Amino acid sequence: IRLALEASATLLLMDEKGGRSVARRLGIPVMGLLGVLVTAKRKGLVPSVKDLIDRLRRETAFRMADDLIRRVLEDADEWGR
Repeated sequence: IRLALEASATLLLMDEKGGRSVARRLGIPVMGLLGVLVTAKRKGLVPSVKDLIDRLRRETAFRMADDLIRRVLEDADEWGR
């Protein structure tokens, strides 16, 4: 967060809930990994956000709530797939 402020960053990549809250209070735009995946899909850089989320859940300790996954998949036009 300090570096983002010092560098006048236009976006901070952060998933940690408390840090995101602090960054927003300081006026720093924040995006998490799931937002990056949706953006990548919209730009045609990845074919499926759902496949990547499934892989994250299988192969890493990355945690995400089911309602968040639903919202992300809706944003990626993949809900119900």
